[in-house]
Amino acid sequence: MRAKFFIVICLAIMFSFSKVNSALATNWLYVGTLTLSSGEIRKDYVDADSVVYDKNDHTMKFWVLSEIHFGKDIIKGLKRYSTNINDALRPTKVLEYKAFSDNNNLIMEDKNPSTIIDYPEDVSLLGRAIDIAEDYIKK
Repeated sequence: MRAKFFIVICLAIMFSFSKVNSALATNWLYVGTLTLSSGEIRKDYVDADSVVYDKNDHTMKFWVLSEIHFGKDIIKGLKRYSTNINDALRPTKVLEYKAFSDNNNLIMEDKNPSTIIDYPEDVSLLGRAIDIAEDYIKK
């Protein structure tokens, strides 16, 4: 009887993990923490497994996960960036954006690449994320 109960519990756990977005279950490396002016805390992570270098346009593409802590709730923002690593100013733009609720339900998605180019400062979380991602480029 206990063995059947254990098997049912294991299957339930495996089924629940299979429903989680695959982008949230990868190799995340801690970038840093930022306290926002509103008091919330944001923690950023780079997905080391997603870093790819495009030889044609000299860009590195990678994902950054931002966890924003609102008291007990955590909202997750997932952005895919493209950075020209041959340019010293490292021009960067967002290629895709997703937001997830506290229980990992997709609440917003934008797959349209941004037309805005950002030039991240070295001390910013994005600047640090770019530095970390460069160490994991898959050519």
